[in-house]
Amino acid sequence: MKNKKSLVSLICIFSILLVGCNINNNPSNNINNNSSISSSNTSNSTSNKHSYLDDYKQYFYTKNTPITYTGSAETGHKITFNNIESLNDYTIYTYDGLMNDGYGQDIRGKRTFTAKYKVTNDMVIESINNNDYISKNKDTLHSFIKDFVVLKGQIKKNNSWTQKTIIDGVEYEAITTITEENDTSFTTKTVIKALSFEDGKYYTETRTYELGKGLIYFSYLNNPYLEISYSLI
Repeated sequence: MKNKKSLVSLICIFSILLVGCNINNNPSNNINNNSSISSSNTSNSTSNKHSYLDDYKQYFYTKNTPITYTGSAETGHKITFNNIESLNDYTIYTYDGLMNDGYGQDIRGKRTFTAKYKVTNDMVIESINNNDYISKNKDTLHSFIKDFVVLKGQIKKNNSWTQKTIIDGVEYEAITTITEENDTSFTTKTVIKALSFEDGKYYTETRTYELGKGLIYFSYLNNPYLEISYSLI
């Protein structure tokens, strides 16, 4: 009789756990920007931001040692990991940036910026606060796209998403597609077809991300004759 009571108790506990697992926990994306985002060919099996973060947090650089980027046209900068902030509906990775290009610095001192990566329940968004006194762009670094959607859904080749962005007061649609992916890295290509050049070319950005390092390569084509790029060294 005692064994039967124990068995009934175990069944009750197991039933409670099953009911609890079926609770619909769908937190808001809480995206605070002017972008409208949609996606296609995404197979998002995650149901909350914790599981999405667990899937992709290994791509973020979290060491205390600064890392350096250098590239064409004397471009260059350094970033240092600052902190991770976990809130109710999202997590933010913050990095401190320092320009290290051919312009150098003047009596005004260091040319700095802050990069934040916001991880929601199904996407990663990059936001820039640019304090570089030489740059006219205060919410981007080299990209034309404010609050750039780094990733939406799973890392899967041909997965794509769109976002609307404002450039010089005009609204454009940017389409980002994962063009390559393997066990340790993935590459995205972003195109704004409304910003077209001669020879059938468009404004294009290419990015590659690697496990444990984050962004390792970036390039952009904003005219048909000159592509600017930089890489992690």
